[in-house]
Amino acid sequence: MNLLEVKDVEKTYPDGTRALRGVTLSVRAGEMVAVMGPSGSGKSTLLHILGLLDRATKGTYRFKGQRTEAFDGATLAHLRNAGIGFVFQLFNLIANFSVEENVQLPLYYSQVPEREWRTRAHEMLERVGLMHKRNQYPNKLSGGERQRAAIARALVTHPEIILADEPTGNLDSATGAQVMALFQMLHREGKTIVLITHDPTIAAYAERVVHLRDGVVAREAMHRAAAPHTPTP
Repeated sequence: MNLLEVKDVEKTYPDGTRALRGVTLSVRAGEMVAVMGPSGSGKSTLLHILGLLDRATKGTYRFKGQRTEAFDGATLAHLRNAGIGFVFQLFNLIANFSVEENVQLPLYYSQVPEREWRTRAHEMLERVGLMHKRNQYPNKLSGGERQRAAIARALVTHPEIILADEPTGNLDSATGAQVMALFQMLHREGKTIVLITHDPTIAAYAERVVHLRDGVVAREAMHRAAAPHTPTP
């Protein structure tokens, strides 16, 4: 089953820049896909559309079979919160919130009862190996720990898909491998993951690599994902 499907999607900004020029792409439930391309290829624009952070100028986008073009703001906000987990290159953790509070943050905007927030946050922190850091603040964490905290935050609403934008871009290669091992573990558990990356080493972890160039899909490649690594807490 296709969880996400975009067809002939274009994006033109008010200044006339055509970031996407007719992208057609589908992502199956449980699949791990990497989207690669040089700077200016449209990969971040595509991620924003897939994540319902922006709307296409033309074309259609179906999320779980439903066309999203007619969704109002409240529906889009609910889908973003409950259905999609975001992981960003710069972590986007709130400096004056503890790790546990950062992980709980998406639950403030969800329909999950408040009495469950702490339990959910602890479950996700255990999963990413950060339970012992739950009372720390982001500036006391290493880059890898901050990214693992961001992944725990992305998982706390039990989303159906994780969208990761250059998730190892600010990490050294060893720490990046640990973070990618965590993504592999989530994928083996059945999570759908879309990675945006310019790094072929990171793209090699995915089952399928989609190459964008000048706002169009230049080619796709299927391959075996990289051998799993064991993340270090």
